[in-house]
Amino acid sequence: MRDSFAVRRILLLAVLALMGLNAFLFAARSANPLVVADGWNAVDTVVRPAATGEFHASDLFLKRAANDHSQPLRKLVLLFHYRYFDLDFSIESVIGLLFACLNLALLWHFAFPNLGPLEGVPESVPGLVPQLGFAALAAVYLSPNATVVLSWPLLTLNYTSHAFMLVFLWAAWRALSSGGRLPLSIAFAAALAMDVVTDDTGLVTTIAATLAAAVHAWRQRTWQRTVQVVAIVLAAYAVYALGYRLLIPAPEHVVTGGAARGLGLLLAQVPQAWKWAVIPLSSSVAHRSHSQAWFGAGADEVQILLAVAVALAHAWFWWRAFAAPRSSLASFTGVAMMLVFYGLLAGIILTRVGARGGSDYLWQPRYVMIYQWNLLALLLMGIDQVQASRGQAVRNATVQAGTTILGVAAAGLLVLQIPFAVSAWGSLRFMSAYQQRMAFQIGAMAAQPALVPEKCMPQIVICRYTPARRARLLQFMRVHRLNLFSPSFQARNRLYPDMGTLSGLAPPGTHPPRPALRPGALPGQPIKAAVPAVH
Repeated sequence: MRDSFAVRRILLLAVLALMGLNAFLFAARSANPLVVADGWNAVDTVVRPAATGEFHASDLFLKRAANDHSQPLRKLVLLFHYRYFDLDFSIESVIGLLFACLNLALLWHFAFPNLGPLEGVPESVPGLVPQLGFAALAAVYLSPNATVVLSWPLLTLNYTSHAFMLVFLWAAWRALSSGGRLPLSIAFAAALAMDVVTDDTGLVTTIAATLAAAVHAWRQRTWQRTVQVVAIVLAAYAVYALGYRLLIPAPEHVVTGGAARGLGLLLAQVPQAWKWAVIPLSSSVAHRSHSQAWFGAGADEVQILLAVAVALAHAWFWWRAFAAPRSSLASFTGVAMMLVFYGLLAGIILTRVGARGGSDYLWQPRYVMIYQWNLLALLLMGIDQVQASRGQAVRNATVQAGTTILGVAAAGLLVLQIPFAVSAWGSLRFMSAYQQRMAFQIGAMAAQPALVPEKCMPQIVICRYTPARRARLLQFMRVHRLNLFSPSFQARNRLYPDMGTLSGLAPPGTHPPRPALRPGALPGQPIKAAVPAVH
C-alpha cells in the first residue's frame, strides 16, 4: 500500500510540475512584450505622469469611463516593470503565472483541507480519483486551450485577481463554519481587499458568495450565522463603493444612451440564444479552433455534443449542491465559483453580444479564461463528493458511478492538454512574425508620428489617436528608452523596428529595411511598412 501511495504522489507532483513548466516556458516564448491595446492608454495615463512626478496614489483607482474597471493592482504591476524592466509587458505574464501557482495551492487546500501535497500517510491521503481530479483541475486552469491567455500579458495578469477572490471565499467559509467575531472581521477584510482589487468582478463574487452561503444555510439550517456573514460581505462592498465615490474623481467620459441601444441589439440575437450556452460550455473544454482543425465540417456538431455533456454535469452539480448531506469548503467554493461563472457570462452577454456583432462574439478566445471557471467548479465538487464517500462501509451504485465518471472525465481533460500544447508550441512562429510586424509598424510611426501604417494592426491603437497624442507618446518612450526603444528590452526580446528610430541602439550596417513611404503621402495619411503580411 505504501508503494502504491508513493507512486501516486510522485506521479501527481510530476504532472503538476510538467503543466506548470509548460505554461511558464510557453509564456516566456510567446508573451507579447510590446505595448498593445489598452497598454497605450496606460502608458499615457499612468507611466507618463509617473515619470514626470504628476502621478498620485488616487490615480491608481481612476477609470477611463463610468463603465470601465478600477485596476489598482495592475497599475502597480505596470509601474513595477516600468521602473525595473523598461516597460517590458512580458513581465506581467511571469507575475500572473506566479499567482496562478498560488491559486492552485489554495485550491488544493480547499479540496484537501489540512493536508499539504507532500504530507500524509497512506490511510489519510486522497485516493487515486480525487488526485486525478485535482490534476485535471490544474490542467484546465493552466491550459493552452486558448493560447492568448498565456501570450497576452494583460489576460495572464487576471490570475492576480483570482487570488483575492479565492482568499475571500476561504474567509467567508471560515466565518460561516465557526463562531465568534474574529472570523467575521477576517471575512470583512478579505472582502474589502477583493473589492478594491477587482472592482465590479468583486461585486459579482460577493453576490455569488451570498447565494452560496444561502445554499449552505438551507442544507445545514444555520440561518443566523449566515445572515451575519452575508451582512458583513455586503457591508464591505458598500464601504468600498461609498469610499470610491467620495474619494476618487468621477471619470470625465460617461456613456449615455448606449443601454437602450445595446438592449435592442441584444434582443435581436434572441433567436440565437442557444449559443449563449453552447459556446461557453463547449469552449471551456476545447475551443472551436481545435475542433475545426480536428473535425473540419463536423466541428459545430462536436461543440454541441461537448456543451450537452457539460450541461448534464451542471445538472448533477446542482443536485449535489442541494442534496449532499454535508457542506464543506470545497463544495461551498465550488458553488460560489459556478455562480461567478454565470455572473461573468451574463455580463459579457448583456454588454458585449449585442454591441459587438452578435452571439458569435462569445467565441473570442480570451473569454476561455472565464469559461473555464465552470469546469473548475465541477471538478472541485466532484473531488468533494468522492472524498465524502470515503470510509463508507457500503458505497452505493450512485457513488460508484460518480467516482467512475469523475475519473474518466479527469483523464479525458488531462489527455486533451497534449494536443493543445502541441498546437500552442506550433503557433510560436506565427506569433513571432506577428510581433515583429508590430515592431516595424511602431518603429515607422516613431520615425514619422504624423503618418500611420497602411493596414495598421488592430492592437496598435495609437494609429487611431490624434497625431499630436501619438507623437507625444512615442517621443516619451524614445526619450526614456522604454519598451521597443530600450537596449535591455531589445537584448531580451530581439524585436527590431526600423533602427533609425532607436537613436544608435544598433551598430552601423545592422539596420533592417526602413518602411517605405507611399509616394505623395501627406501628414496623417497611411504609409506601408516593408514587412510581409501575416495571416
